[in-house]
Amino acid sequence: MATIEERDSLLALSKHQAFTSPQQFKICLQTIFCKSQKDLIRFSAHFDYYWKELSKAVNYKVKDDLEQKPAPKKKQGPRIAQLKNWLYRTEDTQTIETALYSNEYSNSSTVKMNTDEQELQAIFDVVYKIVKRIATRRTRRYVQTHKRSKIDLRKSIRKNIFSSDELLNLSYRTKKKNLKVLILCDVSRSMEMYSRFFIQFMFAFKTLMQNSEIFVFGTKLHHITSELEHDNIDQSLHAIFQKVDDWSGGTRIGESLESFIEDYGQKLLTQKTVCFILSDGWDTGEADVIERSMDHIHKKSMKVIWLNPLMKDQDWKPEVIGMKKAMPYVDLLLPFHNIESMKSLINAL
Repeated sequence: MATIEERDSLLALSKHQAFTSPQQFKICLQTIFCKSQKDLIRFSAHFDYYWKELSKAVNYKVKDDLEQKPAPKKKQGPRIAQLKNWLYRTEDTQTIETALYSNEYSNSSTVKMNTDEQELQAIFDVVYKIVKRIATRRTRRYVQTHKRSKIDLRKSIRKNIFSSDELLNLSYRTKKKNLKVLILCDVSRSMEMYSRFFIQFMFAFKTLMQNSEIFVFGTKLHHITSELEHDNIDQSLHAIFQKVDDWSGGTRIGESLESFIEDYGQKLLTQKTVCFILSDGWDTGEADVIERSMDHIHKKSMKVIWLNPLMKDQDWKPEVIGMKKAMPYVDLLLPFHNIESMKSLINAL
């Protein structure tokens, strides 16, 4: 049977914050297993020795495998090739984007996506800083609550001042809730080469900030918050692709935003909601619907931030009709296509 310390360590390590850095991981284990100064010294020595020896063993294993049999080169599919071309700017991006743009329906069951553990961890590190920046906007104001929480001493005394010498009726107070985050992500065909990056971003965001709601849209809107709550991204991907039947299809931004307002707007759009829209602005629907929907979202939410992957190009201009209609209702417009662009989002917030 597992000891109490072992159970506690497994529970702590199930939280992604423990893996933000090697030092954070070490501190997490130290907190659970070390009971004295002597334990701290011994633990530190054993911890460093273990990883040093493990690194040696891995290096020897890799070297032996390479000497025995050279690893065959894996043939990559067209999507990964497109992603590499985009990352290293070795191909005309405008040609790729135009080729990928489509208003046709696509069955998501054919979509396959490989995730990169190192890239995912790097995204987690940056998203952690973004969430931390948002979370610092805490209010100092309290509101009354009927649930057992911090006792509001002044109100409790007022309620009982004429009743007896003992405080029988207690009043409670709690801090006002922090900001909410809403993410609306375009998954149409014109966004296909950015899909892996965007999904990893959304998975990291939902893992690190529970007070967030996430939607994707192509020709229609899909609520995928619960699908992103799985233990690992592969499970989330499977659940998302089972649910979203218009992945890599057409784009109807206006109709999707209108559906969101009708079905979820009253509950999710408040003056404490920061709304992120991830899209290139290409749209096959009615442009006036985009303008009307964006106007409503802008009025009801605290801030609207539009993240556009095409802005990586220095010559980019908001020339497509969908982007033009949305621009007057966007508080912040930023490029968003790789980890470096994510870092600029931290400063902008």
